[in-house]
Amino acid sequence: MTAHDEAPAALPFPLERSDEIGWADEFLLRLVSTTIRRYNEAADEAGPSAATGVTEAGRGKAIIRGGALFSALAGAGAGLVSTGGALFTAGTEGVGALVALPATALGAALDAALRLVTQTYTACRLAGCVGVRFDPDDPADVWALFKLVQGAEQAPEEQDRPGAALARLARTDLEGATQGLAARLFGGSLARSFVPFVGIVASSVTNYLGTRRLGQTVLRYVRYRAAFDRVLADERLSPVKDRLFEGLWFLFEADGWLRPEETALLFTFLRGCETDISIGLDERLADPIGWYLRLGDVPSPARGPFYHALEIGAAVDARASLRERELLARAAEALGVHFDEARLERMIHEMHESGMLSSELSADGLTQREERGRKAA
Repeated sequence: MTAHDEAPAALPFPLERSDEIGWADEFLLRLVSTTIRRYNEAADEAGPSAATGVTEAGRGKAIIRGGALFSALAGAGAGLVSTGGALFTAGTEGVGALVALPATALGAALDAALRLVTQTYTACRLAGCVGVRFDPDDPADVWALFKLVQGAEQAPEEQDRPGAALARLARTDLEGATQGLAARLFGGSLARSFVPFVGIVASSVTNYLGTRRLGQTVLRYVRYRAAFDRVLADERLSPVKDRLFEGLWFLFEADGWLRPEETALLFTFLRGCETDISIGLDERLADPIGWYLRLGDVPSPARGPFYHALEIGAAVDARASLRERELLARAAEALGVHFDEARLERMIHEMHESGMLSSELSADGLTQREERGRKAA
C-alpha cells in the first residue's frame, strides 16, 4: 500500500516468488490483485481528489455497511441454491442429486469468491478515504489483514518468540501467504450452505459479520498507514528504525494483546526495513528498560519525528491507556521532548473524527513547538 501522492512509498514490500501454490489459490490471488487494480484505475479516471478523512459514524461506517450487506446477499444466494437443490432432490426421489450437488458446490465457490472480492473492494474504498492506495502487484498487507481477522494466523504476542513470528510474517511471499486459502473459504461456505433453509440464514449472517469485522479492522489499519507513511518518509528516522519498531511494539502490547491491524503494521514495518533488525529482536522486545536507555542514543535531529511516531502509535486507536501514556512520558523524558497530554488528546480526537492529523499536530509542528519552548526558556 502506498500513499497516493508524489512521494515514494515509505514502506516498500519486496517479495519473493513461490511455485508452491494450487490453481484455486492462484485464482484468488489474481482475483484480489485485479479488484485492487480496477479500483485504482477507476479512481484515476475520476481524477485526483483530496483525502477528506473518514469517521466511524460517517462515510467509513456507510462503506462498511454496504460491503457487509452485499456479502450477506451473496451468502444468502448460496444458501438458496442449496435449499433449492435439496427440495429438487426430494421431489425427484434422489435423481435430482446429480444436479443439486454440483450446483451447491458451485454456489459455495461463487459465495467464497464474491465475499473475497467484496471485502477487497471495501478495503480499497476505506483506504481511499484517507488518501491511501493498495498496490495490486504487491498487496502484502491486504493478505495479512485477511488472515489475522479470520484467525488463520496466530497473533505474535501469543507465541513464545513474538519477534521471530513477526519476522517470519515479513519474509513470507504472497503465494505462501495465500496457500490453502481457497480450501478454507470454500469449505466454510459449503459447510454453512449445505443444510437446507438454515444455510440461508447462516451464510448471510456469517458473511455480514465477517465483512463488517474486516472493514472495521481495515479502517483502523489505513489510518495507521496514512499517518505512518508520512512520518516514516523522513530520512532522519532511517538509523533508528530498530528502536522505533520496538517502541511501537511496547505501545501496542501495553493493552495486553495486539489487534490485527497493529500486527499487520508491525510486519509491514519489518518488510520495509533496508537492514535486518530481526536479529536479537525477541530479547529486545522483552526488555523495555533497555529500550528506554537506548533512546539516549537517538540523534538529536531524529528525536522529534521519533517521538511523533510514538504519539501516532498511541493515538490512532481512538484512545490511549494509562500504560501507553506512561510509556510516552518516559520516552519523552529520555528523548528530551516535552510530554504534552493535551496534544495527545487532540491527536486522538482528530484521528477519530477524520482519520488524519492537521499540520499543527505533525512532526514539524512538534519540532517547532519544542524550538519555541527552548527559546522561551
